[in-house]
Amino acid sequence: MARLGFADRDDLAQWGKAQGAPADLPRLVRRLILETAQDLVSVGFAAGVGVFGSDWDGTARATAATAKVPAGLSLWELSTRGDVNKKADDDFDKRTATPDGTPTTDAAYVAVSTRTWKDRGSWAREKAKLGRWREVHAYGVDDLEAWLEDAPSRGPGSRKRSACSRTAS
Repeated sequence: MARLGFADRDDLAQWGKAQGAPADLPRLVRRLILETAQDLVSVGFAAGVGVFGSDWDGTARATAATAKVPAGLSLWELSTRGDVNKKADDDFDKRTATPDGTPTTDAAYVAVSTRTWKDRGSWAREKAKLGRWREVHAYGVDDLEAWLEDAPSRGPGSRKRSACSRTAS
């Protein structure tokens, strides 16, 4: 049972099919990173109409890893599409460089979907074997639900403080 006041996996999956979800998913992931990352140095996720002009869906840099946020530079691709593996493969294949010139072997690649992604672990292991990225992560709707449960519930504007100040997206 989900904590009272929090969306569960079915709520998230249904929301992910809504017309506005592609523009709002980056806002959700950004908020989860801000609430759960330790020693966050920077975070950038364009949301709303900003998603239409962005390159990577998001970037984060943390000096310590948490359950969902890798240490160091992490580059994020987000999706609400039903063809989870195809979208993840297409995004992975087109990403061969980091936005700041950091070698990809020094960065983590993170794919996130609002859909059920049963073979996400296998997908991430297979992509990691290619050696292009330092590490590869794949999160589906069940991971988003767990991440929401892990995030403190302090409400808007009360995020924990870190070395990262509010960043524009």
